[in-house]
Amino acid sequence: MRLSLFFQLSSLLALSFAHDDSLFTSSVSYCAPPEAILIRQFDISYFASNDSVVFNVTAASVAPNLNVSAMVLLNVYGMKPVNISLDFCHVLGNVLCPLPQYNFSGSGSIPLPQGVDVASHVPSIAYKIPDLEAFAQVTLIDTSTQQVKACVQSTLSNGWSTRQPAVSWATGGLAFLALIACLWYSSAEGSTSLAPQRFIDLMFLYQHIGSTGLLNLNYPVVFTSYTLNFSWALGLFAGSTAIQNAIDSMRRRTGGNGQAAVGVIETVNRKFSPYNDVVVPSPLTRRFVSPPVEIETSGNSLSAGIPTYTNSLGIAATDAFMSVFFTAIILFAIVLVLSLFLLGGVALYARITGKATSSHLKFWARANFLRLSLITFGPIFIFSFYQWTLHDSWLSIVLSVIVCLVVGVTVVVNTIFLLIAIRRSSPDEIDRHMPSRALFSPLYGAYRLSRYWYFIPVFAASFLKSLFVGFGQKSGTVQVIGLLAIESLLGLLTIFARPCRTRRSDTLTIYLCVIRVVSTGLLIPFIAHLEVKPIPRVAIGLVNAVILSVTVVIMFIAIVLNLLPWSSMWRSLRRKNGSMESLPSNASNSDEKSIISSHDRPLNPTPPASHSLPLEMSEPSSQSAHHANNHLLPTHAGAISPALSSASSYTSYGHELGSPRSFS
Repeated sequence: MRLSLFFQLSSLLALSFAHDDSLFTSSVSYCAPPEAILIRQFDISYFASNDSVVFNVTAASVAPNLNVSAMVLLNVYGMKPVNISLDFCHVLGNVLCPLPQYNFSGSGSIPLPQGVDVASHVPSIAYKIPDLEAFAQVTLIDTSTQQVKACVQSTLSNGWSTRQPAVSWATGGLAFLALIACLWYSSAEGSTSLAPQRFIDLMFLYQHIGSTGLLNLNYPVVFTSYTLNFSWALGLFAGSTAIQNAIDSMRRRTGGNGQAAVGVIETVNRKFSPYNDVVVPSPLTRRFVSPPVEIETSGNSLSAGIPTYTNSLGIAATDAFMSVFFTAIILFAIVLVLSLFLLGGVALYARITGKATSSHLKFWARANFLRLSLITFGPIFIFSFYQWTLHDSWLSIVLSVIVCLVVGVTVVVNTIFLLIAIRRSSPDEIDRHMPSRALFSPLYGAYRLSRYWYFIPVFAASFLKSLFVGFGQKSGTVQVIGLLAIESLLGLLTIFARPCRTRRSDTLTIYLCVIRVVSTGLLIPFIAHLEVKPIPRVAIGLVNAVILSVTVVIMFIAIVLNLLPWSSMWRSLRRKNGSMESLPSNASNSDEKSIISSHDRPLNPTPPASHSLPLEMSEPSSQSAHHANNHLLPTHAGAISPALSSASSYTSYGHELGSPRSFS
């Protein structure tokens, strides 16, 4: 395993050293109406090692006897290190003087003239920084009349980007590992592991990173590309042509405009693009063009926020909700099929063997639906709210209302049931009642019983953030201020309430809150009217990406630590070191008794009467079952008494009863 990892890292390091310092065109657009020259292909690469240019140009001239010179302008983060003029009559052996009046194509490699010193004007960091924000503008001028005959802008790239498919796969793999741990530990009756909550925390972190790219802000491309690695956590996957075409067709038939996704040219056809000197043009091509297109007005450029984000994935902004909707439907269908298969298999096994089965799996399956509703809550509400602002397809609006009701009602109804059950009894009894714990653990399972209510502000904050992101697309300032206020208030509540069952869990939860506040605050320089210079914005975007990446690594460590039985390992280590020798000969028996008794009562030796279990519940009888059902949720009539079967966890910092918990 280590040897394989070493070879992979070595190969990546070798590739990074083998990467040539070069700049090449990645997209093309007109910056002025084409009058005499129509450009179909415009690929140019500059290599710093030999100061040469490799070009592949296909164009057509429609004007006779046209002699032109080219004005070449290079813009890097708002700076103009290169601004030169080339006379076509003095290059390529005069074959372009005058321009051929037919379709022509040319390719080759030419060294730059002695007087053209590009290398000294382009900083070396331009060849290394990911998602370079630069463009070259070529203006062809008639040498006789000095009129502009063509103007083409082309964004430049150095081949490096923070958007990497490997990152999406790695984060998805970590989420899958957390999901397996969640299902495994939550399926064990009486389990107090935090693995299920860590899965929810991880998905919330991914969704936070992805949603930071949805605001109406002037993002640096490097940060937008980074957030796209986590788009899958929002239910957005790189657009499948067949699926997107089907969505477009559905929208056209139900009152939508049917507009398909357009290619996003990060520094050209987005609304906030301070790197263009002339106008904000519409896209000509991505890299290759068949027929030339006419210039469109800047009003047709993509708006910042959700439109730019989704179009970067090949998904039209008007298709965003339907894409998330289908993802959610697939997830719920998978959970439903697996739950039915598992419950059916258990029922069949019980019928064949004649053995009674626990009702825990039924409540576990219901809890998984609740857990999935919590995870999909944010993305569904964000894109539903945004869909309502488009006034597009009536079917999309109807489906968005339905799915919001289903997910919202699932969360709200379970919250009401939990609060009613607690009001009729107490948090202690709910936690000791196995069906109640299995069903409601996605809501309160990670928190101390005295702080069971903490999940309410958490999901209220999620709903409010969805409002700002979905409905606030016209004002990035309002979005950032609103999100920052919500995250700050939730962070302060977490610091003062310290809701988790262990100190280490509190530390991790507070850390995640602080990271959300910091990463949201770092979006302030991206507000358009502040007009922060490009280079500082890029630096802030990189810092934000690094902070969020470190947080993902910390979550990975926390999840791995939750998978290991640390309490058992610690006891084994103590026995090996001989620390158990001083105990009496019946220590093992007394340990077993103390462990059993710790399940039967809370940490406080004299709990209030209102929090104690009824005396009759200590014996498994029909009367006790009836009494429990009057206080809690309906359960199996012959269920074992909660006082004897549960493994509740009562915590004071530094000590925890019940089943051993994991690291955090």
